[in-house]
Amino acid sequence: MREKIGLPWRVVGKFMVLPFFFIPLTSLSAPKGLTACSDPGLTPLFDMQGKGIYNKIEELIASYHGQKVERYFFPMQMGFVRHTLVEKACHFVVGVPAGYELTLNTKPLFRSTYVLVYRSDSGFDIKGIDDPILSKLKIGGIVNNPAFFYLKDRGITNYVGYNSFYDSFNRPEDNPNLQIIKDLLDKKIDVAVLWGPIAGYFVKEYNGKLKMVLPNPEGQSSVRLDYKVAIGVRKGDTHMKEYVEEAIVGEKEAIKSLLVSNGIPILPCDNCVINP
Repeated sequence: MREKIGLPWRVVGKFMVLPFFFIPLTSLSAPKGLTACSDPGLTPLFDMQGKGIYNKIEELIASYHGQKVERYFFPMQMGFVRHTLVEKACHFVVGVPAGYELTLNTKPLFRSTYVLVYRSDSGFDIKGIDDPILSKLKIGGIVNNPAFFYLKDRGITNYVGYNSFYDSFNRPEDNPNLQIIKDLLDKKIDVAVLWGPIAGYFVKEYNGKLKMVLPNPEGQSSVRLDYKVAIGVRKGDTHMKEYVEEAIVGEKEAIKSLLVSNGIPILPCDNCVINP
């Protein structure tokens, strides 16, 4: 499997993208090499070894068409779409929000949500994101994610924010999701608020040590916690959109099995390929 690697992208004080070179690819109805745009160190979704959950979806898309997936690695931070799809370094990226404006998107693959995770031995019985007990607990999560704003709107300020920027090429261990789970297990925080596909994996991985609760929001809120997940291609590349879409429909049972086996919460969805 040939893997293309862009130079690392760092954020120090302000955004900085280092220059790199690539061989442009032309989108064809049946490309000789199908290249996925991947993050090198966004565990558990992507990694350099191709063991991430979304890496496996990349492989299923390629294998459906009788191909082996190639990968172009670049951190999924500011400039990702410009330096991958727009510059034709790769063909598709798994995991964009349905309706994402920077890409042409397939029909939604599945729908998931931000969730609450806490230790099984904590003695808590958290019912959802509006549970009054949260005002008394230390809550950890990525800074400025939707759950952060939801809690803020509810007047909950005891939120420990983790920076989402890190060098996923050279220091994948700095992935904030890993640190959040570590701090939760080490009792430095009481509750974690994480994106469902990430949280579900860790709850499954730490068999019995963690509990996951859907947010079950009460009443109306301007902040959305659930999102449909799609696969994005370069804008205007309708051939590749159809090519990938055919694969995810054809492999929907295998993809669903992959998601379920990794503990990912899947919500009902009228127009998604995969449903509970």
